[in-house]
Amino acid sequence: TVEFLSGMAEVIKYAVIMDDELWYWLESEQQQILDGDLPTLTKIISRCAQDKIAVAAADEKESGLRGILNFGHTVGHAVEKLSNFAVPHGFAVATGMVIAARLSVRLLNYPADREQRLVNLLKNIGLLTVDLADYAFDAIWDCILSDKKSRQQAPRFSLMNADNQPELLYPIQKRELEDVFKHA
Repeated sequence: TVEFLSGMAEVIKYAVIMDDELWYWLESEQQQILDGDLPTLTKIISRCAQDKIAVAAADEKESGLRGILNFGHTVGHAVEKLSNFAVPHGFAVATGMVIAARLSVRLLNYPADREQRLVNLLKNIGLLTVDLADYAFDAIWDCILSDKKSRQQAPRFSLMNADNQPELLYPIQKRELEDVFKHA
């Protein structure tokens, strides 16, 4: 269902930003996941809950670390809004994760093979259905600027660096994002 797949986008986000073991497991168990295998799904839910608890415990006052949970959400929220919420949250975030990963490769030397693994997993699960060509870049940019994470006209993205560590609130210039959009 759409809701199940939207939830899987959040699961994949946890794998990418903080849990390599989960990522490899998701790649190897794709069919069981899509078949709704209960033991497999129970393991995934438990693992993601542990990951979120770890982030929340490390950042009880929401002073920064929780920003890693925004990976993919900056562009994702813009797509949701511009589609009048016709694009479900998880599908929009999946698209946003691809953009964030591509920005990470371009700006922070995030390994390109990890970006490709992310794209492949999202495709295989059935989450890459949004065509960014359906949206005017300037409309996306304006939506991003209106987001609470934007400061002084420089939107802040949660990205990943060369060491596969999150870079929180990384400022992105319009030209940088537009270049990535042109090649999406």
